[in-house]
Amino acid sequence: MGNQEEMVQNETVPKAKRIRIQTECLKVLNAEITTINIQASISLTEKDLNQIEEIVDTSFEGFIELKARRLRKQISFIKSRKDQVESLTKREVQVLKCLAKGMNNPEIADLLFISRRTVEEHRKHINKKLGIKNSMQLWKIASAFELI
Repeated sequence: MGNQEEMVQNETVPKAKRIRIQTECLKVLNAEITTINIQASISLTEKDLNQIEEIVDTSFEGFIELKARRLRKQISFIKSRKDQVESLTKREVQVLKCLAKGMNNPEIADLLFISRRTVEEHRKHINKKLGIKNSMQLWKIASAFELI
């Protein structure tokens, strides 16, 4: 749990992602509190309350660990693709953003004031530079690098 807090405090995680992590943590806590409130309406013993407290602590720690593991995986992915993404030209990045938003070649050509053939060439270069084989991989990279 300390590692995630350190990453969040050290600005390793962009502000939007920190807010999403905090929001998710709060949702889990609220769900656990709601469960406790429902159960508390029934007469609970001290032992019952201790068990509930233990469950909440364990659930929250598990949730944080899961989020931390996912965050480490995302960071690893970004590190492994950083050089590839940085090798893209400005125009290729523009095309990548459009593709990640679901735009097709004619739409991209109209938006960027280039020919469809030029868009196709940019797509080929993007796919080659990033090793992309399908649109899901393209979206994953665009999302990881906050291009969409």
